[in-house]
Amino acid sequence: MRIGLFVFFTSIALIGVSQDSLNYSWTERLTIDLDSSDLWNIDRLEYHYVSDGRTINKLDSTGEVRFTQSVRSSGGLATLEPINTMKLVHFSQEQQTLCFFDNTLSLYQDCIDLLDANIINASLICSSSQSDRVWVLDQLNSTLTQVVFSGDIPSVNVQNLAGILDVDEVVSIAEVDERLFLLDGTRGVYQFDLFGSFVDFHTFDIDDSLEKAVDFDVAGNSLFLLINNILILQSMVSDESLEIALPVEGVFDFKIINKAIFLRTSKTVHKFELQFLE
Repeated sequence: MRIGLFVFFTSIALIGVSQDSLNYSWTERLTIDLDSSDLWNIDRLEYHYVSDGRTINKLDSTGEVRFTQSVRSSGGLATLEPINTMKLVHFSQEQQTLCFFDNTLSLYQDCIDLLDANIINASLICSSSQSDRVWVLDQLNSTLTQVVFSGDIPSVNVQNLAGILDVDEVVSIAEVDERLFLLDGTRGVYQFDLFGSFVDFHTFDIDDSLEKAVDFDVAGNSLFLLINNILILQSMVSDESLEIALPVEGVFDFKIINKAIFLRTSKTVHKFELQFLE
């Protein structure tokens, strides 16, 4: 996942280059206009998924709408999550359901009622490298569940997350390279294996004046953290880190895809390429 940009970053970031000597430039390649309340996500082929809670639109890499699907009957939308380039999951926090759509936004199978998986108040989900399952966080009841929606494979379930981790508030979860990560915006990133076993905790190596982290990504052994409109690249195996100022204000979500960085603001998704200078 996103290895090209990771290698590009770490080739200058983790071999002793000082922060003061780092020079870089941003080049904008695309903008997509959104309403402030729209949900947005993107897959590896750079198809964009945008929803206003009533419909989902699938846009191609140039921003042109290719497919549209009504989701009125699926309940209030909380998350759009590409499982892969052929499947999208729609999570309704209002109805506590997962609904699946194919690459043309046609309903893929029956929706899953999370109560059937003993999940009462799901708040966050993320896709898995195994396309028949999704991770679901019930923060109120402090549980983490890997929901399997095909076959007879038992679900992974972790109870009492708050007691185990002393977590404050999980703001984002993601599975990357068969590792599951939970971001606590004020404390750090918790790492689990695919069996739900706690592996490691990565605290933030950031200036105390910065606000809490609002989003993150992982590539190899590096964390990418979005904090106070700054992208921070931090090693998970050393104390090295870099701070990179973003080219637009008000960024609250980002994705790193195919050597490009997609930045979400309230009104726009921006596609940028980042170049490091001699």
